Amino acid sequence: MLNLSGSVNISAVILRQNQANTPCAGMGGSIYTDRFPPVTNARLAFIDARPVNCAQFNQAGVPEALYPHAGQEELFSPCWEEYIYHARAALSDCGSLALSAPPAESADFRLLLDKIFGSENFVRRLPITACPTGGAQEQGVVYIYSKNKREFLDEQAARKIKEQPEHLKPGQIEFYGQKPSGLTEEIILGLSSPGDAVLDLTCGEKTAIWDAYKNGRRFAGAALNRSQAHILLMRLLDAGCPKLEMHGTPFPSREVVNLNMIQRPGGREIYLDGYGNLCACSSLKQNGLEQIDVWAVGLLKQNAFISERLALRRGPIIESCLKTSREKDGAVYIADIYGREKIIALA
Repeated sequence: MLNLSGSVNISAVILRQNQANTPCAGMGGSIYTDRFPPVTNARLAFIDARPVNCAQFNQAGVPEALYPHAGQEELFSPCWEEYIYHARAALSDCGSLALSAPPAESADFRLLLDKIFGSENFVRRLPITACPTGGAQEQGVVYIYSKNKREFLDEQAARKIKEQPEHLKPGQIEFYGQKPSGLTEEIILGLSSPGDAVLDLTCGEKTAIWDAYKNGRRFAGAALNRSQAHILLMRLLDAGCPKLEMHGTPFPSREVVNLNMIQRPGGREIYLDGYGNLCACSSLKQNGLEQIDVWAVGLLKQNAFISERLALRRGPIIESCLKTSREKDGAVYIADIYGREKIIALA
């Protein structure tokens, strides 16, 4: 049995770092679950204005006294002003913001954007249409603003973005103001270039981050919770994203972990033999590895886990042995299918 020094708390998980022979090497990025990404040179930023919850208020730094009452949903709130101010600060001088808003609040958001960006920097209004059985209805609107019209190089490209690349079907609508995936990609292709940084301040599992990665852009995102961040993380890992970090307090797992080790010349082999409350009770029971999405061996440095090697779920199974060049110390990171995480320091 491997000697463990116990579970530890960290503030960042670095699962991949610039692998030189990977296609689009360096075109990766970071996901934050506890604060806005510290970005200052983004070419393009996205905000999806949807019903606000307390996690968004906390992330935006809004005082607790201004939080909505229990059970109350606010669409137009003090939270969005902080989001828009942060987006503007994060953009380069030639950058732009795409904000999607529900139809009922679109005029309020237009006034707020005029206040923060300046009405002279308005570029375009794109309607979002849904197609229920009764015919097309406006589902929301996307406003595009430049940070500085004099430096903005993409106005002609913005004019060419199709108003409705695809209609939202009734089963696809998850919140008012939701953009069709084709529209997000069109905005990224029109308003940024390969290698540029794209910022998504309201990212979830269906997000501009994914379209940015697919099209060779660097990315940074603020996820509203760790569960959404985990789904996005797994999509990016499975697609081979060469550089990937997740910042914020992990969602802790209380499950039992059974690890073993064999010392080899030049390193160690770490075996993940069981996961879950029943994994160590009986050899006749399942080992629980079907619950694991990703696990990695690496080291702890400056309050972060840095991966050396990792294993991803491929279908129903996951590789149960990872080699590490570290002959002592080190750490193991585990994330299960529910987004729960465990970081174990190896003694």
